[in-house]
Amino acid sequence: MQLRYVLYASHLHQVMGLIELRNLLSQSQSNNARDNLSGFLHIEDQIVLQYLEGPQEKLGATLARISEDDRHDQFRILAEGPLERRYFDGWKMALVESAAVSLTDLLGSECQLVRDFADTNPTDLISFLSANASLLRERPRLLS
Repeated sequence: MQLRYVLYASHLHQVMGLIELRNLLSQSQSNNARDNLSGFLHIEDQIVLQYLEGPQEKLGATLARISEDDRHDQFRILAEGPLERRYFDGWKMALVESAAVSLTDLLGSECQLVRDFADTNPTDLISFLSANASLLRERPRLLS
């Protein structure tokens, strides 16, 4: 089985409330368990940053579905490629909203549009998600 990863960003039309976030997380975990995908989702204000990994065919179908979701626009793939091993193995989907480590901290300025990621190294963004995943493991009060 060829593993692949994708990192994308998008912009939500409106800020999601806690119930909406929990529903999104639950649905994502269910879909990803079915499709053997793992990953991490970061939502900060109206910016979505998501890393997904898994079998190429399932990953492609999931991305097609996500890109058509009418809750967001400016869908942009920031990085993708083959993967030797999973980074978020065991995480069908994890989510932190406005974690202690924010995109503003990473970018050095407020990020309001997907195009704000244009000059950001995708490896830095994946490391950012990984740091937030570590926070999630240490702080059960965050969404999980």
